[in-house]
Amino acid sequence: MEVDLITQIKSAYSSLTKSEQKVATYTIDNMKHIAYVSVTDVAKKCGVGEATIFRFAKKIGYSGYYEFKKDIIEIIENKSENKKREAKNKTYESIQTMLEHTIALHDDETLLNVAKVIKNANNIYIFGLGLSNLSAKAAEIRLSFMGYNTFAFSDNHIELIKANLIKENDVVIGLSVSGKTIDTIKHLEIAKNRGATIIGITNYRPSKISDLSDYTLLTASKDVLAQGTSLITQTSQLMVLEEICEKLEQLDKVYTQEIRKSIYNSY
Repeated sequence: MEVDLITQIKSAYSSLTKSEQKVATYTIDNMKHIAYVSVTDVAKKCGVGEATIFRFAKKIGYSGYYEFKKDIIEIIENKSENKKREAKNKTYESIQTMLEHTIALHDDETLLNVAKVIKNANNIYIFGLGLSNLSAKAAEIRLSFMGYNTFAFSDNHIELIKANLIKENDVVIGLSVSGKTIDTIKHLEIAKNRGATIIGITNYRPSKISDLSDYTLLTASKDVLAQGTSLITQTSQLMVLEEICEKLEQLDKVYTQEIRKSIYNSY
């Protein structure tokens, strides 16, 4: 470990010659550099002879310079691996925090009411742009497999056209992390004016989408998203959409199972 090597050097420091102390100081400050250069380069950087480098390595407990250098290379590689693990852990922690915040915002009664509205709808439309469109398309597949006429559109212009074809007994789910995506709001306004029930899934209330919505389901709180939208935000949206699907399965278990069976049998 890096700490152990530095401790070794510091404990031996007082017994080193002035030239060896130069090597000691350089090693502590430039360990990464030493790992990838020759003994000649290190000697030049320290302003000492190569023999001093070899003596220094032995005085701090190594059989020779190359064993010393090998140890440094292992330290650098382990450090790199640790950074990779930390990055992975950071992603995991961000997702975990996001989901915990979403759970804390849960409104089970609203979820149940949303499921009832969807169950009785003629058609379900899911509007979302950018990364929210990924969630919209995933929910389209999930709800379709359960037997509900569900539509999500990757093309913004098609979404606009479809918004103008929506009828009274249709439901529109609007996805927007910010709650103020201009085109999504525009399409929801058109759908609402045509008599559709609007379900907003957003990070913020109040927001333009929550103001438009008959039902609002909240995703992770704003402090989690201080760095802006990322793929991690989708986990929160997908979690809420999956909860809606689970409520639907509870309300309409026989129907959803029959449809799923019929779809699988048709493959």
